[in-house]
Amino acid sequence: MVVCDLAVSGSPHISAAHAPEEAPAPAQDDVPAAQRVLEVPAERLLQDWKQAYDRALAYLEALGVPASEHDALAGQAVERALRDDAWDSAAGAVAATLHALWTLLPERYPVTKAQPPSEKATIARRDADRFLAWRLDAFLSGRFARGEQTARAPARFLGETGTPPPCDGGFRSMPPLARRGMVPAKLRRRFFRRSQGGGPPVSVRRQRRRLGWKEVAIRRRTVLTVLVLIPSVVASGFMVNVLPQQGGTWLEVAIVLFFGALFGWISIGFWTAIFGFFTLVGRRDRFAITSLNGPENGALSSQDQGVPLAPEARTAIVMPICEEPVDRVFAGLRAIEHSLERAGALEHFHFFVLSDSSDPRTWLKEEEAWAEWCRSVNGFGRIFYRRRRVRLERKSGNIADFCRRWGQQYRYMIMLDAD
Repeated sequence: MVVCDLAVSGSPHISAAHAPEEAPAPAQDDVPAAQRVLEVPAERLLQDWKQAYDRALAYLEALGVPASEHDALAGQAVERALRDDAWDSAAGAVAATLHALWTLLPERYPVTKAQPPSEKATIARRDADRFLAWRLDAFLSGRFARGEQTARAPARFLGETGTPPPCDGGFRSMPPLARRGMVPAKLRRRFFRRSQGGGPPVSVRRQRRRLGWKEVAIRRRTVLTVLVLIPSVVASGFMVNVLPQQGGTWLEVAIVLFFGALFGWISIGFWTAIFGFFTLVGRRDRFAITSLNGPENGALSSQDQGVPLAPEARTAIVMPICEEPVDRVFAGLRAIEHSLERAGALEHFHFFVLSDSSDPRTWLKEEEAWAEWCRSVNGFGRIFYRRRRVRLERKSGNIADFCRRWGQQYRYMIMLDAD
């Protein structure tokens, strides 16, 4: 199949004919667009190349490439995608065009300091690392500065923190792979754990009993239960007296039951607010989760006090995102990082931003926000970012993929949600 290049720009005129084997259609970049002819396989002809062309333009605009180069680069990227031998029908025209841009842009605008690729890396990995190195080089050097603020950004971030650690000719935004299997675990409710032999070990239960907050928690829960149940029962009795049949029909019984449940729900919020108010006004709660005093708050037994946190007991703070507001997401993560630094426990935590964003403008903002964050706090090696190419099972699949690839490097994991 031979298709004129005008079809890429949205023109409805498409010509198709059999191309002679001895005279293939020219596809060189130096041929004028009006005379360029592309040889397109039949299975690729049904793809939406107009959408791929538009997405390439949006990608270049978000990247800050000069507007005069947009049409030429987008057209060349579409041509490379059409001629690519490693065609993936499941990915589609948009993914193939953007992948072609990843190889085209470093060729058009070389990095300021080239790094030799590793011989052990595969071709696909070299392309990905090469483009990531090019993106960071363009960001730090201000090659595509789009204003005074962007032009000053490289000088602000370079400072004395150096550069990101190189790896295999590029920059690594995730830790080394350490794959492990994920065996599904049967979910047992707490009521059936002991009867099914799935309860916690005896040593764990004994350790829980030694914690200082256990007795205090039991007393507080008992008081709250009494204060919620008694008013709910009294209010339900008044509701029975108000009804015409005084609970003599099934409908009135259902009304009373729902009224009691909703009244108890409101009572829980009321008494929680009252107790919280007097706790804040009267004294500081030594068992509050926001306390930063450590063992001095009495929450640990004397046997467990003063024990430092093991160096290998690292925690992964994982934030899966998909087309989320970039500024809000990274502002929240930076607030958590600042709080951990203030508590003196930052070295035990690593941050992971797992993106499933498909809009080029969004993931470019995510990459720039990650690079800016790492550069400002010297966080390369403990603040990581990854965008999946194949988005299976949405956010749950992203988390499962993370656990399979890097889960065994961490003892604990904290799950965050941008929603």
